[in-house]
Amino acid sequence: PAGGGLKPKNGVPSYQGPIHFKTDYMKYLPNLGVSFKIADHQTIYASYSEMISAPRTDSLYDTNVPDLHPEESQTTDLGYRYSSSLISASASLWKTEFQHRIETGWDEDLQLSIATDVGNARMTGANAEIGVRPFKGLSLYGSASYTKTEMLNNYYYSATGYDPTLGKQLGKVPRLMYAFDADYKTGDWQFGLNGKYTGLRYASLANGDFAPAYTLWNAMVKYSLGKVGPLKKSYLMLNVKNLFDVKYKSQIYSGNAFYDSGNYYYPGQSRSTMLTLDTQF
Repeated sequence: PAGGGLKPKNGVPSYQGPIHFKTDYMKYLPNLGVSFKIADHQTIYASYSEMISAPRTDSLYDTNVPDLHPEESQTTDLGYRYSSSLISASASLWKTEFQHRIETGWDEDLQLSIATDVGNARMTGANAEIGVRPFKGLSLYGSASYTKTEMLNNYYYSATGYDPTLGKQLGKVPRLMYAFDADYKTGDWQFGLNGKYTGLRYASLANGDFAPAYTLWNAMVKYSLGKVGPLKKSYLMLNVKNLFDVKYKSQIYSGNAFYDSGNYYYPGQSRSTMLTLDTQF
């Protein structure tokens, strides 16, 4: 059973009584993969998979008729891996095709934002990562990703009216992301430093309003106290999040997938410091 919802009456939304419906989503989803060892420590691989993403329950309650089609996608992946005692690395190219992409859009009849089938979209990208252990106690890790998104059609809300979404980037998806992590342990001491770059993210398919790119760094120092009286495996750890106190926009809420109106940006966490004492009895 579904709860009440908004139903327009003379252009003014009003309350609709409880309704009852049953919705089923079922589809066979193939997932295929193959890998081949081309030399010592080196492997190439390829995969193909399909996915289905059913609408959220809240999205079904948005409309009077629960006919929202589930989002479907097909992903192809081609990659290379290298692994040894010193270095682990990988690189891949991938492509995902979406049908019935679901975004939040404004309904002129209902006069509110609801989950909307915006049509077809494509995402293509490249990922790379490497981990190095140059000597005992030190480990380094780095990764990078590039993601291109594209709407493959305009969105028609009537026989002749449409929103010009063809060729636009999907909202909330950064094109570039980088990450770095360093960890060093010597004796009872352990030191850590990690950073992450997140590229520009558009708020909607209008590709106007956006959250700027930002980089965050975090640091950690840990000291092992060992056994202290009846306490076992004790340690003291200091964590500093957002080391340089960067001001950034973390999450994006878009009230309309097609226009830059009603967008909200949640501020990211400012610098915080936490001291932890952990022990076992």
